[in-house]
Amino acid sequence: MTDAELMEQNLLAAADSGTDLREAVFAQFFAAYPDRRPLFYSEEAAQPRMTNETLDMLYGLATDEKWVWFQIAALVFNHRNYGDFALGEYEAFVDMLVRAVSMASGDSWSTAHEAAWVRQADKLKAMIQKAR
Repeated sequence: MTDAELMEQNLLAAADSGTDLREAVFAQFFAAYPDRRPLFYSEEAAQPRMTNETLDMLYGLATDEKWVWFQIAALVFNHRNYGDFALGEYEAFVDMLVRAVSMASGDSWSTAHEAAWVRQADKLKAMIQKAR
């Protein structure tokens, strides 16, 4: 199975579980970076968008979509409007999202699934570093 197929299985399982990935990710993120909460003027708008965009980029990397680089570069550039974000914050967000997917996936999560997500997360982190 390809990484994209494995990731799709987890995304479908997470959707079936009814878990709000956004809530899971941002609970972790704000616990680790409480000073970032005031930057979210409209949490209901920004949090789902950030969660979905990151999932889109991870899946796009798994399917070798060329648009992913341009999306990452634009997002990193736009985030400069909100301050200087350390690379570790970006990386932590990606890791928190992967962890949230793993928890929401239940029994569909396996070592093969984890490896697929980690491979794509590592690619995403490298591209974020390059964009910075």
